[in-house]
Amino acid sequence: MNLHFLKKMLQRIFGLSVASFVFCTILFFTPFLESQLMAQNQSLESSTEIVEVIRLSVPKTSREAWLRAEMGSWEQWLVKKNGFLGRQMFWDPNSEESTLLITWSSREAWKDIPQYEVELVQENFEGLARSYTRQLEGNPFPVVFEGEMLPQ
Repeated sequence: MNLHFLKKMLQRIFGLSVASFVFCTILFFTPFLESQLMAQNQSLESSTEIVEVIRLSVPKTSREAWLRAEMGSWEQWLVKKNGFLGRQMFWDPNSEESTLLITWSSREAWKDIPQYEVELVQENFEGLARSYTRQLEGNPFPVVFEGEMLPQ
């Protein structure tokens, strides 16, 4: 929020002296609150389970090819990864999208995996997917969304 706008809004609501007091209090405590939020985020990164969320475009006609490519690449690799706790795969016939929920012991364990390893497995997945779909190039199952969630 714009600080100038906040100050003006407080002045209208509380009058000049109270608004100035509230505004100064907010400015004084902002660095403290930010440091608390950063500490919480760092704590979450190292010790809390996290769920990686990936959505892929998976046409009805290629659903079995997608499953075979997943089993032949990502599934075999994931079970060997430190911090991997499990994976759930869903497919929506209406949107023709799959949703993958991959649970990690912590964000740190997940993000410690070298990017080149992920890229190699993705290349393997795409190669298998192309052979199963008879597609000559590209990724038959492009990513629609990537994100992360905290279990509650």
